[in-house]
Amino acid sequence: MKRWLLLLCLLVSPALHAAVVEGVVMPAWGEHDGVKTALLPGDYLGNSDIVTTGSGGRVALKLEDETTVKLGENAKLALDNLTSNKSYRAALSLPKGAFRLTTKPLYQKSNKETRKKKHGKKRVKKSREPRIDLRQHEFNVKLGSLTVVTKSVDIMGKSNDERDVIALLKGEADISHDDASQVTLTRAKFYVDALNPGSLNTPAKAATQDLQRWKSETNLVTGRGIANRNGRWKVSVGNFRDRAEAEALMHRLDADGYAAEVVSANVGGMTYARLQIPQMKTRQDAAVVAEKVRQQFDLETVTVIR
Repeated sequence: MKRWLLLLCLLVSPALHAAVVEGVVMPAWGEHDGVKTALLPGDYLGNSDIVTTGSGGRVALKLEDETTVKLGENAKLALDNLTSNKSYRAALSLPKGAFRLTTKPLYQKSNKETRKKKHGKKRVKKSREPRIDLRQHEFNVKLGSLTVVTKSVDIMGKSNDERDVIALLKGEADISHDDASQVTLTRAKFYVDALNPGSLNTPAKAATQDLQRWKSETNLVTGRGIANRNGRWKVSVGNFRDRAEAEALMHRLDADGYAAEVVSANVGGMTYARLQIPQMKTRQDAAVVAEKVRQQFDLETVTVIR
């Protein structure tokens, strides 16, 4: 019921500029107008919505301009000012956790006539040209004590009780601290660090192993419990003669960040209410989630199906 209420709220909001959930490693939740529900790939989020991940959780979002935002475990992200009117703007607030934001220019195909030198014959050469001006993009990211204003960029960062870090992988980013100190990152693989409490440190080049570790904190790795929009594997939590019993357990799973559904299933010629977690990317991903659910909820009926 909560999932349908969340979707209804999104559909009837005329001013909504949505982000879509591309991938999830549960547990993860989305919150809209105070309604909190476990996230599934394909769910839409809009202004003032909040995304939260639990221990081991990950979420990948795609914004309207195809920018990708990834979250690591135990993170909280608030979406705001998602607007698209000739230009695209988004404000993201991340009070805790790790993130990565990667912009992607949109392209349109264009056909150009070229002439071969030897034979003088015309041929059509297909190329791709930017459809939007990246100068019209602007992202404002609040990460702990740091604020990042950027356009075309690939950045990542994290915030915890000890420090706030922003690293630049591509592009340019203006960064400011709550104490009003400022710096502009223009060199790839450089980062700034703010100890809590503390001011903005001088940019420094990140060690390769540090960059790899920071990237891994937001990556969704196949075989570790990913659900995505094309996933066809499922975790069958159990078959119930009493649909109300299945729905009661579904609400428990939802509260703990596992997006489940109840469907009708024919087993041995009899109709059951099957409780399942859909859209798992691979059999191994489904097996990982099945083991989590089996242990966390002390269930012996959990299996992997397709």
